Amino acid sequence: MPNLVDYQVDQTLTQMSVAYQNGDMIGVQLMPRLDVPARVGYYFTYDKSKFRIVDARRTGYGRANQVNHGLVKTAFGPLAEQSLEEPIEYEVRDTYPSPHDARVDATENVTEHLDLNLEKEIADLLTNATATNIAQTVTLSGNDQWSDYANSDPFSDIQTGFDTIKANAMVRPNTLAIGYQVWAKLRHHPDLLGRLSVASIRVLTPELLADLIGVEKVLIGDALYNSADEGQTDVMTYVWGKHALLAYVRTQPKIKSISLGYTLQVENARYVDRWDEPWNKAEVVRANDYYESKLVAAVAGYLIKSAVA
Repeated sequence: MPNLVDYQVDQTLTQMSVAYQNGDMIGVQLMPRLDVPARVGYYFTYDKSKFRIVDARRTGYGRANQVNHGLVKTAFGPLAEQSLEEPIEYEVRDTYPSPHDARVDATENVTEHLDLNLEKEIADLLTNATATNIAQTVTLSGNDQWSDYANSDPFSDIQTGFDTIKANAMVRPNTLAIGYQVWAKLRHHPDLLGRLSVASIRVLTPELLADLIGVEKVLIGDALYNSADEGQTDVMTYVWGKHALLAYVRTQPKIKSISLGYTLQVENARYVDRWDEPWNKAEVVRANDYYESKLVAAVAGYLIKSAVA
């Protein structure tokens, strides 16, 4: 919260103020929120036994060949509590410059912090270049990187991802997620622009890119975070880096189905509360949540690391 001296000035513009707003966050579009009844629990995974070809012919008094299937029980949790609070001094609250509201600003601040934390957690889970959880991956370098317009082949790299996911997850990916730095280069790639209609203005959009490569949607991770230590000069860093991720994602969870992962969240755990601390002459606004980002089917993802230089 700002100090009283930060905003008590002789003249205040009441029709404008300066506040930085973050870019699009895509984490929960890749790993949708899924309400669970408790902080701990289980989910089940079927094996691929039913895809074996088994001789089903039977003659005379012979027994039919037997088949079986496996079911694995996987634990999750305990879901970690996520909580951030901001104090508001009474004097600050009561003299806050109109039309702003100290409680609203504090609420937005703590909730946006939680949202950014979750975005960073999911991005690290899916794209961490040194300890990735996506085993199906390739790292591009040199002429293969999509920023090399003369030599790189984005279609071939993406097709390899399609083939890999289809072979191992038995679904075709429906989502491509790319960091903003990848999009800034890829949208000008001549291989992509060359496939657009000659009768149109050749400006690549996420929707056109989705059509070109055969997915339902392209997500662009615009969000940034301040990677500088407290008190040091701000260093704004892209959360999603220079990577691309192909994935199959279900927006609605369903039994006996596959999806890259979910953000498991305790039911009704996301809320904001507020209380007074008269001994500190302040009130406190706090945002709360319980969640865990769970990669439940890593084979439904294919990571292209360092897609651009």
